[in-house]
Amino acid sequence: RMKSEMEVQVTQMQVEHLRVALSENLHQIKNPVQALRTFGKLLQRKVALEEQLGPLGKPTPLRNLADNLVIQSDRVSDLLLPMDSLLAALEPDVTDRELYLVGRDEKKVGDSVSA
Repeated sequence: RMKSEMEVQVTQMQVEHLRVALSENLHQIKNPVQALRTFGKLLQRKVALEEQLGPLGKPTPLRNLADNLVIQSDRVSDLLLPMDSLLAALEPDVTDRELYLVGRDEKKVGDSVSA
């Protein structure tokens, strides 16, 4: 059965609401993760400079912490990548809308011809 125009509009509104909410939440997650990564990179540089100036040896616990901060923030960013694809899939597709409108118009024409 074909969906009524009202059902299609309700579905489109629900999808748009979901897309906006997902986009906003994803943005709220990505910003702090990116900030943590940046802080980790800055800390890596500072520790590396101090290691060059100090006695040579194995990396310090602070260097390990900075490295892990960058690694884990990259990991979270990678885990969020599929969400970008999901958002793209939820973007309104002009082609689908055009197909719906063409189908609706053809139905109206067919109804008037058979009447």
